[in-house]
Amino acid sequence: MKKSILIIGLFFSIILLLTLVIIHPGLSEKTVFFNDYNQYHINIDSALKIASIKLFELGKSDRFYIISYKEIYANDKDVLFYIFGLDPQGFIVVSSDSRLPPVLFYSFTSQMISDDLDKNILLNIIKLDVEYRLKNIEYLPSGIIYQRQKQWDILLTEKQINLLDADFEQWPPEGTTQTGGWVETLWHQKSPFNNFCPMDGDDRSVAGCPSIGSDYKLSRKHP
Repeated sequence: MKKSILIIGLFFSIILLLTLVIIHPGLSEKTVFFNDYNQYHINIDSALKIASIKLFELGKSDRFYIISYKEIYANDKDVLFYIFGLDPQGFIVVSSDSRLPPVLFYSFTSQMISDDLDKNILLNIIKLDVEYRLKNIEYLPSGIIYQRQKQWDILLTEKQINLLDADFEQWPPEGTTQTGGWVETLWHQKSPFNNFCPMDGDDRSVAGCPSIGSDYKLSRKHP
């Protein structure tokens, strides 16, 4: 009787193992990349590869070059994400956690400006966004986590890259506008847009986000 139970238990263990292999192909390959301070961590070499592939994927690799990188930390030891500076301008933000999408943000028209969190509003926004995503990651369906890790696997092992974003749509399509968005104008808050603003000591006041944002909308040409 005990022998029969042992054989039945062994049989079901083999079936379960085969099921995991069939449903989750390639997971054993991922562990090569996620073995630093926890199983989800992406190291700088893998992140650099992701940023380079993103440039190639968007058809920018002949015009933009990665020239620097910066690690942004959640605390004293854990990296939240990597910022890759581009030449002639721009940046790519790559996640350090395989449960998040590989590329979080990018721009080919603007600089990150400063690594100082106290002086860089955009960097603060990105940091808070990533922190809250990770804080609530347990509430995401496991299927979404698996699909994201599959994206990492495809990119890092260079398998079927052309199929990675088969269902992805972006409006406006990449490369159809100079700015990458619907609004073609590239305005800012300094001269000449603040030429009629009051003086603030020895300096002229900036035009202000609401004013520039409203003018963006007014300048938008509707069909």
